Amino acid sequence: MGDRRSSVMNGKQVTWYKQAAQDGLNFKYFEMWLTSYWQEQWVGRQAGLRQMANDGYTPVLVYYYFGEPINKEMVESGLVAWYADCERLHHLVDIDRDVMIVIEPEFNKKPYSGTPVYNWSGWNSAVVGAIQRIKGNSPHIKVGLCPGDFGEYNLQTSMSESAHYSDFVAFQEMRGSTHRQAYSRTYRDVSTPALRFSDYLHRTFNLPVMLAYLAVSSYGASEDWTQVQDDTITSVVNHLDDFENRGVFSIIYMAYYDDPQHDYSYFGEAERHFGLRDCTGVPKPGWYKWQEASLRLIAKNR
Repeated sequence: MGDRRSSVMNGKQVTWYKQAAQDGLNFKYFEMWLTSYWQEQWVGRQAGLRQMANDGYTPVLVYYYFGEPINKEMVESGLVAWYADCERLHHLVDIDRDVMIVIEPEFNKKPYSGTPVYNWSGWNSAVVGAIQRIKGNSPHIKVGLCPGDFGEYNLQTSMSESAHYSDFVAFQEMRGSTHRQAYSRTYRDVSTPALRFSDYLHRTFNLPVMLAYLAVSSYGASEDWTQVQDDTITSVVNHLDDFENRGVFSIIYMAYYDDPQHDYSYFGEAERHFGLRDCTGVPKPGWYKWQEASLRLIAKNR
């Protein structure tokens, strides 16, 4: 489960991972996002991470420092500041419990301007420095890069060296009705490309694979995308064994609740409707499929 630690809902502060557990979900990893201006209270400071670990969950922090504009020139000019922030992050997550850090999600996208990172070999050394600073001497801090699944398997140049310093590799799958290909059957099929990309990542870099954020928006201006969300989740959970056979150890759904205050980004209005539950807490059909899958995993692992 994931997106953020807590939010105000119906006038009350709700801690998402605790509420998800109370709602009947079985999960191990809980994910929160940190941007370049992150604050410790977003994750409850060190005490919040320790409490989460004591409650039986592994915190996963998606570290989105450079964000959408990332390019070679930005990384080179901002390297010192990035490394300083990595050291700051280390102090936050050094809690003697397992914490997973997913760094620079979708770094391999084509930038608005400048030189793409995905075909720049220097990205390797930049990432190695970041990993070393985030991990420090802690054996409990696990770090992995997160390329986006954009249908292009061209990551050897940008990841071949840094993979040796990584504990896992992550990727993402996001869908929304606002995308230009929203009505394409191929676009709506998440399982097929996700299985293909996870297989590529596992074979190429010989690392465990995390689907760091699966997100399907239920927003639809002219069609009910609640059903599309439900169908997509159903397909993914029906292929859990296939994902496991391709090295995938975790699939994290983003997010638990809709966020009507979310800033517009790539998916526009659809950004506010990725939740398994709406902004008042009412479950969508996909929530029941996610719960069913979680219960199935309990039975399998007994």
